[in-house]
Amino acid sequence: MLAVPSSSAFQFICQQKNGNYKCTVSNYQPSLEGTFVFNHVPNEAQSIAFKNLISPPIVGRSLFGNIPSSISTVELHESSSMRTLIVPNATSIKELIIAEPTLSRLHFLPNGTLSKLYILRSSLATVPLTLKNLPKLSVLKLSQSPIEQIAFESFCNLSALTSLNLKNNLIASLTFQASSATSQCYASLARVSLSSNKLKHVNMTVFAAMRELEIIDLEYNQIEVVAGRLSNPKITTVILSNNNLFTINMCEWNTMLLIKSFSLAVNSLSQIPQCLGRMRRVQFLNFNHNKLTRITIDSFVMLTELRSLHFTSNAIQTVVPASGVNRIPSSLRDVFLTNNPLKRESVANAFPPAVRIIN
Repeated sequence: MLAVPSSSAFQFICQQKNGNYKCTVSNYQPSLEGTFVFNHVPNEAQSIAFKNLISPPIVGRSLFGNIPSSISTVELHESSSMRTLIVPNATSIKELIIAEPTLSRLHFLPNGTLSKLYILRSSLATVPLTLKNLPKLSVLKLSQSPIEQIAFESFCNLSALTSLNLKNNLIASLTFQASSATSQCYASLARVSLSSNKLKHVNMTVFAAMRELEIIDLEYNQIEVVAGRLSNPKITTVILSNNNLFTINMCEWNTMLLIKSFSLAVNSLSQIPQCLGRMRRVQFLNFNHNKLTRITIDSFVMLTELRSLHFTSNAIQTVVPASGVNRIPSSLRDVFLTNNPLKRESVANAFPPAVRIIN
């Protein structure tokens, strides 16, 4: 471990942890301490974290220009005076982590190196327009910021982006303005997370241009209405749990052959949604903590790979057996019915002996 004290407030510590040599600079005031601290960064150091950077409101090349080229990860935490951050183009930084509550403007000059950007806390009210200057960006997290609207075309030029995490903001609106310029968007985007926001209405067509999308996470919002067609051919997981849904219309959705997991837990559903057969290869269905009073087995007969059904903590009194020649999928192994006012004989008549009933 290397420690260079400069004053009672300033700290500079470098140490190895979990195979990564990291330097932490606390209470650094460039106008007072100068740039000598960078001369003491070991050659093997891979990351540097600045805590409570004491600087003018605008931070840019004067900081990044002095960081050694061996550093690939830079962290900025809790700097009370930072308002604007300008990330230059001449930098070796591949990963940038920002947790700056006072930061209200973030500007990127054209940069072909930065691949991971984590904005963990900020005062940004909009998505930075200059994200388009980061062609190598593959992972973007933007959270705990007062962002209220997302226009998905803002991310259109990020052809390398695989993960878009927008959790824990104030997002109440999702839009996508389709045009000839946006027809080739999202060449690599596989996961979108919008959990823990303020969404009440979601139109699934805003995701239509994301042809590589596999996971949509909309958990912990206030969603009352899900409209529009879900047409993404590679979707495997849709999470709509912990919302305010009373109903959901899946009959407009395309057939989703790759969906394995689908959760509507902790909503206000009083009926099983129609057209579950759009997800005929789904294996896991979660309806826990809703307001269901009745289960009709015919709703599930087309789900030929179904393995697990979850109905814990509803108000289910009756399970209606499959009608006619319909049969419960032979793949079904478990049905969870704990905490329901269910009649025992209703369950016995609806499921074959091979199915384990947890009641």
